[in-house]
Amino acid sequence: MLRLNMIRWAHLLRGHVDHRLSLSGRRREDGAVAMLVAMLMGMGVLLGAAALTIDTGALLYERSQLQNGADAAALSIAKTCAGPTPCAAPDIAATSSLSVLAGANAADKKSRIASVCGSVALVAVNGAFTPCPAASPALVECPVTTSAAKYVEVRTETLNGDGSSILPPVFAQMLNGAGNKFSNTTVKACGRAGWGPARTTRGFVLPVAMSYCEWKAATGANPTASPPVAGTYVTQPDYTDGVAFGYDTSSSTLAPPWPTATEKEVYTASSVPAAGCTTWNGHVSPGNFSAVQQLSSCSASAGEWMVGDTGNSSPCTDAQLSPYRGKTILVPLFDCVASSTAALTPSTDCQAGGNNANYHITGYATFYLTGWQFSGTNGGYDKSVKDDHQVCHAAGTTGNSGRCLSGWFTREEIGVGEIDDTGAPDFGTTVIQVLG
Repeated sequence: MLRLNMIRWAHLLRGHVDHRLSLSGRRREDGAVAMLVAMLMGMGVLLGAAALTIDTGALLYERSQLQNGADAAALSIAKTCAGPTPCAAPDIAATSSLSVLAGANAADKKSRIASVCGSVALVAVNGAFTPCPAASPALVECPVTTSAAKYVEVRTETLNGDGSSILPPVFAQMLNGAGNKFSNTTVKACGRAGWGPARTTRGFVLPVAMSYCEWKAATGANPTASPPVAGTYVTQPDYTDGVAFGYDTSSSTLAPPWPTATEKEVYTASSVPAAGCTTWNGHVSPGNFSAVQQLSSCSASAGEWMVGDTGNSSPCTDAQLSPYRGKTILVPLFDCVASSTAALTPSTDCQAGGNNANYHITGYATFYLTGWQFSGTNGGYDKSVKDDHQVCHAAGTTGNSGRCLSGWFTREEIGVGEIDDTGAPDFGTTVIQVLG
């Protein structure tokens, strides 16, 4: 009997265990199925999100290429139009050099120029350009600007090789809102490049403030004439072949001789009497130049006002100036010398004298430096690099006591600085840059 009871107990126990094992197995199976379903659903969401991320990332990459092409094309037009003569309307045909330039920035070479337009200031002087549309939500690819300078806008766009949409339809519906950069047909970008006289600049600036009158007399410019007379500039030297093209003194080379333009000598304020002249904005400005406050490296910090000394102090040592002899340098031009830095008015006395006067900087000119003479100038530097004649000895004015810089004004294009849109004349130094 005991043995029978034990057998029955064993059967009951085994049945209980089997029942528990059966329930546990089913529960594990149910959990595994649920986990698999969750993984599959989660993977679907992840894969969808990954696809959206990849497609959107590809579009952003595509647009960055388009933007580079638009900026490059806009800068190319700006360089052509920044000179003193009007430029023609750019050719944006698919085979034009401008379109090739824009397309060269795209990996698939599928971009094209959709349109080119000009600012109000540009259209006013050059009817070859159509006015740019006003900023609106539908044109968010063109940054809003308040610049009154001359500028061009170049709009580029890209398509697939078969002309289909860059975006899949579902993504296009998600991303294509009012004013969105991405549409269901194309991706677009807009580049804007402006140009104009340099109001401020960065880099090396000679710590000498030259008078607007000196620039006017040296170049023959007359901004107050009707129509205004542009300045005449000596050609910029070209050092491509190691010597300055057009600035060579050797007859055995292929480069032509030095420019035939007369070398100018600009004297300090105390060397010769200041000959006042009326500026384009109605001020009577003195002539000559003055050394100004500077950095330790013979360079001035650009600004609207500079503090100068009306004496004949040397702006730099011979050793500091020597690297710039026979090179072009930027010099600030002033149109007013005042006792304070208050805003200029028609009643401002622009011929203030005395030490540490304030010079109102109106722009920057490019000057080819051939020589100089100051107190303590060593022999050699007081002779022109052009033909070795002694400078600053103007007959009947200074004798041997002249303090001056010799050279001539030329033109130069720079990429850094602030474009002047106040109506100041073009002094030959032009800022060309992409406008954000």
